[in-house]
Amino acid sequence: MNPRAKRSRWSVWGVLLLCLVIGGCGARTSAAQVSVYNDSAKIAGEGDSFTFADKQGENDANGGKLSYRGFSGMLTMWTLDNPKSDAGSLKISWTLSASKGKTKLVYLPPDGTVQVLAEGEGKGEMTLDVPGGTSRIKLVGQKAKGTVSVELTPSDSVTVTGEKDFE
Repeated sequence: MNPRAKRSRWSVWGVLLLCLVIGGCGARTSAAQVSVYNDSAKIAGEGDSFTFADKQGENDANGGKLSYRGFSGMLTMWTLDNPKSDAGSLKISWTLSASKGKTKLVYLPPDGTVQVLAEGEGKGEMTLDVPGGTSRIKLVGQKAKGTVSVELTPSDSVTVTGEKDFE
């Protein structure tokens, strides 16, 4: 093989290696997913946008547990429907642990306000008023690694739907 062909081949391999080093491997986190953490308007939006490097857990109408790493963005974990005009209620207890990055659990009633239930690390319990309409509970993260565990007890008028299965 002539020296020029060898040099070309090494140049191609060098460019490919450089692309892998710069671009990385696996799921890519967008700047929009990272920036959502501090943006209540984006958090209150209907859709979700998220990236996980890894996630494991389960989720249903009674609550759930999720372990994750490389999480950025927002994920709707539960939808709460109250067909009545009178407010129902939801008892929620949680344990939130973030060993890296930032994580928070938020409640979004139908009026679009964002109520932070927990942020960072900690345990808690409270009873939420659930007005008529559809409310949501979301997990929001910024380059986060951690776990969240939640137990839910709705009043008779509130129907809870677990939005994701994390198996």
